[in-house]
Amino acid sequence: MTAKPEIRGSQMLGTLDQILHYDNTSLRAVELVGRGISAKARCTFVSAEDKTRDSSGLSHAERMAAVDKLIELGDLEDELEDLWQQRRTDQLTAADFDAALQDIVQRLEAWPAHLVKP
Repeated sequence: MTAKPEIRGSQMLGTLDQILHYDNTSLRAVELVGRGISAKARCTFVSAEDKTRDSSGLSHAERMAAVDKLIELGDLEDELEDLWQQRRTDQLTAADFDAALQDIVQRLEAWPAHLVKP
């Protein structure tokens, strides 16, 4: 089994780096990778900040919702890896890849909103 590439312990960052350095990456995908890297960093910072909050007052439902959101983040990482595998093996056109990458990046950008407190 081949180890998945990681950057600073992040499979997602490793995959985004591979996309960035791929010979046939479109300029649109390069822009999306940049947004994805920024979004992943924000998710990491917000998650780390959330770990320092007192969660003793949360209900069981609120705690389960937080777990579901962490699972969602893992699912986004898996989706990105699957998408990248399809592109590398020419199962997707560049245009289809860019559209799917945009969807993943937009969901990644929106992900930490549930943790940000006004």
